[in-house]
Amino acid sequence: MDGDDVCCVCGDGDVNNVNQIIYCDMCNIAVHQDCYGVPYIPEGQWLCRRCKLSPSAHVECCLCPNTSGAFKQTSDGRWAHVICAIWLNEVHFGNLVFLEPIEGVDASLERRCKLKCLVYSTFNRQWKIMGACLQCSTRSCLKAFHVTCAQQSGMTMKIENNFDPDNAEMMDVQVGHLFRILASFMPTLSMESIGTIKDLVGFDIEDIAQYWYLKRKSRCGVPLIRRLQVWNIFRSSMTPKSHTERYLFLTMPL
Repeated sequence: MDGDDVCCVCGDGDVNNVNQIIYCDMCNIAVHQDCYGVPYIPEGQWLCRRCKLSPSAHVECCLCPNTSGAFKQTSDGRWAHVICAIWLNEVHFGNLVFLEPIEGVDASLERRCKLKCLVYSTFNRQWKIMGACLQCSTRSCLKAFHVTCAQQSGMTMKIENNFDPDNAEMMDVQVGHLFRILASFMPTLSMESIGTIKDLVGFDIEDIAQYWYLKRKSRCGVPLIRRLQVWNIFRSSMTPKSHTERYLFLTMPL
């Protein structure tokens, strides 16, 4: 990987052991595993969804006018940018692990049908209202733009720290209480039961634990049990998100 390469979704080049930047073997697009919904890197060839499902046909985003970038299919067979789905409030992913299919497109198009992209209208003489534009959160501001248009024109968002220690402490208390309630519904095994099971089988428990540890490690830490993936997603959703926590890094100036 080139040290200057960045993810086309988040615009960041930082990587770690479980979140590498991967490249499509056909179009060479670069994406983080987490940004594109690839929990583990497959062996051999890897193709993005557009190259795998529509290698020869032209693909257009139903939420913006730009044709380059990381695409995923919607639930009704259309195509949309991953970054568009992340930024538009009405749009969401059907599966939060694999980030597909994209849902809520029609609701977003209907709600934002009258918004005009200030970036696209400035640089395109054949401009017309299309897709779904992102609008400034300030009530008095009428500026709107497509997510990818803003990305390509070099727009950035300033991130401010609005940390409230009182609110954070209350949130920790509520989350801890919720975890205790959930833990009461989770099945558990006593040490006596484990000892009984160990006597009934001819395997060493440590060998079994080591086997599953190595198996999960080979998948880059992805949970082997489906419900654990859902639980991890639920835990992450407990953290409040706001527009100030998002960052639009622009890598393709016009």
